[in-house]
Amino acid sequence: MNKKIIISIIRTSALVFICLIFSHKIYAQDLSSHIENSVSNLKEKLILNDEQVNTITEILNKLFQMKYYGTDSSKIISDTNNRIEAYLDKKQRIKFDIIKSDWWKKLLDYNPNNSPQDSILIREN
Repeated sequence: MNKKIIISIIRTSALVFICLIFSHKIYAQDLSSHIENSVSNLKEKLILNDEQVNTITEILNKLFQMKYYGTDSSKIISDTNNRIEAYLDKKQRIKFDIIKSDWWKKLLDYNPNNSPQDSILIREN
C-alpha cells in the first residue's frame, strides 16, 4: 500500500478512537448526573440519611453498569427495587410504594441521545 494511504488510515482511526472515548466520557458523566438527581429526588421525598443516599447510589450505579441484552430486565429491576427497599425504614417504604412507579419510570427512561435504540435498558415487549 501507498505510505500516504497508510498514514491517512492511522490518522482516521486515531480520530475515531478519540471521538469514541470522548463520547463515552460524556455519557458516563450524564448518567452519573442522572443517578445523582434520581437519588436526590428520593432523598427529598423519603428523607433519606447520608448512608442510605450512598448505598442507593451504589445500587443504581451497579444497575446501570450491567448489560441487559438477552436478560429478563423486569427481574433485574425487581431485584434492584428489593435491594433499595431493604435500606428503607417502615415509613420510607410506605412512601416509596406510593412514588416508586413514577420514580422508576423516570430513572429507566433516561436516554442522553433521545434515541430508543440507545436506551439504557432493553425492555421486553
